[in-house]
This record gives sequence, C-alpha cells and structure tokens, in this order.
Amino acid sequence: MNKLVVTLAAAMCCVGSTSVAVATKLQGSNSEVQIGESYASTRTKMLRLGWAIDREWGVSGVHEKLSFSKYPEVLCGEGFQAVCTGRFKKGDSAILLTIDQFRKRLPVTYITND
Repeated sequence: MNKLVVTLAAAMCCVGSTSVAVATKLQGSNSEVQIGESYASTRTKMLRLGWAIDREWGVSGVHEKLSFSKYPEVLCGEGFQAVCTGRFKKGDSAILLTIDQFRKRLPVTYITND
C-alpha cells in the first residue's frame, strides 16, 4: 500500500508572517509533490509515478457533471468557499489533492490519503 510521507521544505504556504512549504513524498519514490505547485504540474508527476486519475470522482457530485472538463478527476463543491479535490488511485490506495479553484494556476493546497 502506498503511503504519504510529509516533510517540510522551502517557502510557499503562509503561516502568519512566516513562509513555509510542504513537500509530500510518495513512499518508495524520489519524486515530491509540493503544496503551492500548479495542479497541472502535480497531475503530470502523479501520472508519471503510476497513479491513475479517478474519472468517477469528477462526476460524483450532486449535479453529476464535471467541474473542469480538462480534469475529469476533479470534483468541486458549491458555495462561496467550495473546495475542489482531484482524486488519484493506485492499487488499493487513493490520494486527494485539494486545489484552489479561485487562482489561475489552480495551486495544490492540501494532500491527503483517501
């Protein structure tokens, strides 16, 4: 089973006046996924590492339609502060990448096992 290992790295997420970035390493891999990195770049890394997009996730919402036609694995909630997540699968494991849908680059804001 693949697990996430979280380590602190350079600067991207803001905590008060201190800048902190979190790099997430997938166990058994030399590749890092970084908080603040664009979703497109992170998605490419995930696919290269053998993770598959979960196409069913993107249409699993109330309206059963895609939030982003370019990213069928992304599901967005509704409302002022709706959260969007992209879901990837590998064997029995799944990872959710939370993204900021209000910023042009769609930066990754959180990474977790599902």
